[in-house]
Amino acid sequence: VVRGNDWRSLEPAEIGRGLPSEPVTVVLPCYMGQTELELTFAGLANQTYPSHLLEAVVVDDGSAPPIVLPAGVPFTASVIAQERDGFGLARARNLGAERASGKILVFLDCDMIPEPQLVEAHARWHHVNDRVLTVGFRRHADFEGITAGDVGKSSSLSWLIGQRRRRVTSPQWIEFHMTRTRNLTSGATDLFRIASGGNLGIRREFFHTVGGCDSSFRQWGAEDIEFGFRAFNWGGILVPERQALAWHQGAGAAPDPAEETSLVEQRHRLAHLVAEPTFRRWAPGRSFEVPFMTAALKVAELTFDEAAEQIDSLLASDFHDLIVGISVPERYPERVQLERQYGPDHRVLLSPDL
Repeated sequence: VVRGNDWRSLEPAEIGRGLPSEPVTVVLPCYMGQTELELTFAGLANQTYPSHLLEAVVVDDGSAPPIVLPAGVPFTASVIAQERDGFGLARARNLGAERASGKILVFLDCDMIPEPQLVEAHARWHHVNDRVLTVGFRRHADFEGITAGDVGKSSSLSWLIGQRRRRVTSPQWIEFHMTRTRNLTSGATDLFRIASGGNLGIRREFFHTVGGCDSSFRQWGAEDIEFGFRAFNWGGILVPERQALAWHQGAGAAPDPAEETSLVEQRHRLAHLVAEPTFRRWAPGRSFEVPFMTAALKVAELTFDEAAEQIDSLLASDFHDLIVGISVPERYPERVQLERQYGPDHRVLLSPDL
């Protein structure tokens, strides 16, 4: 039993001691990243997870020229293309998940080179729980002059980067939230903001249960936070897995000025999609696309006037970020009156089985 998000009660196999049995698909969205993909595939070819249980699906988000698969990999791999329509990362992840044959999905950016144990580190948690989201970590370094051969024969990219005396950075915002939430075990209601989609594991069935990524995101940033919010509210368990480490090729530990501007704009969109206090500004009369609260009302034993009095009182509350969900049995004698009075109200939901 996992209480809250205390993932420490789960008992996965230790790295190198488990008996993997579940097929894994690594989904790699890619735009104009052919050179980076070569090193990423070299890292995937060097995984400790059994190659016969490993698949890679590259989703080309309208690159010119089109992305082609690196040759000679020891696992099943394919590339699918989608039409370029703005920043297509969310759509690419959905398309990759749709085409995946693995029961476990690992989302990995195409410029992220995995350490040899990355897939095994993700997958071991999904062998013991169906609703886990494994959150991998990343470091950043310059890989210029490092070849696919160098990556493919390395038992540790950390050692390789150290030998080349490359400067290493990591996203400090991630470490800030890890400290603040005691490694995602606290009772904070915004644990999901750590679910970065560039290195994330989830069972394919649970991904579809949650509804996949919101494909309306066509601008850089925030689509993974919105997905994390929905997964967390579906009962997802967020597990920080530091052994699922990937190396970003080049800078990017912090957003560049253009990305920072985009992220500020996206935060205002998240205010409507993420019903969590730290994401929105509450004020009298304000409504949001995804309400913070649903006030449920059963009217089976109420007259229309009695029901209306309670509904009106809830709608008139000083706390406006809510909808009123009304459970109306099919044979409720005053159903038509309720439907005509409250059905068109966007803050009212009428349902026979609420």
